[in-house]
Amino acid sequence: MNMRCTSALAGLIAAAALGVQAAPVPGQGTWETTLQARDINGDGTVDAYYDTALNLTWLADANAGAGSAFDNGFDPLDGEMTWANAKDWAAALNVHGTTGWRLPRFTGSGSELSHMYCVTLANFGPCNPATTTGPGTWGFTNTGPFSNLYSDWYWTETLEDAGPPARAWIWAADPISAYHTAEVVTGDYLAWAVREGDVPAIPEPETYALMLAGLALLAGLGGRRGRAFRRA
Repeated sequence: MNMRCTSALAGLIAAAALGVQAAPVPGQGTWETTLQARDINGDGTVDAYYDTALNLTWLADANAGAGSAFDNGFDPLDGEMTWANAKDWAAALNVHGTTGWRLPRFTGSGSELSHMYCVTLANFGPCNPATTTGPGTWGFTNTGPFSNLYSDWYWTETLEDAGPPARAWIWAADPISAYHTAEVVTGDYLAWAVREGDVPAIPEPETYALMLAGLALLAGLGGRRGRAFRRA
């Protein structure tokens, strides 16, 4: 799973190790109706997607931790982290003033990641028997609107056993897997951040200007009314 060949071209090797991102598949899954784009700072770039089915917000970049100080996998640019680093990265995340991020959770009967994989994006695997065509066709073949969503293994924030050795649940989404498995917390896997509920949007500068103009107009009208009242 985590075997990586060495090379001076670290960035190229990291991309090759994670594989090529697939494309959105229209009509497959519920993503076109249950995911709502959120441009948090109003700069024209989608930062996250609100999941109306789970009442969660998913970071638009599914590998935003790549190259960060928490990226302590084999390659410093691939986004793979130990479980502790993955949790710390999500907890420290600040997206244009929006905090409160975490890793997806595993509940025992399923998880937020498995719902994304099996229902929202309806990717192939044992969780979708009607569309299962066999190992080799599994993984994130439908990535919906997300960027850097690879067919790989992703941490959840849920411990399976405190150990030793301690193990945490992951969602295996590689071309031959589509299930939960508990792995030692010192392993190196990907991290995708989510947040409870919807995210607040920061008004665009034009909106601020209109608001200020409206307040100035109201203040002017109020001043005129006051002066008219005193004259009467």
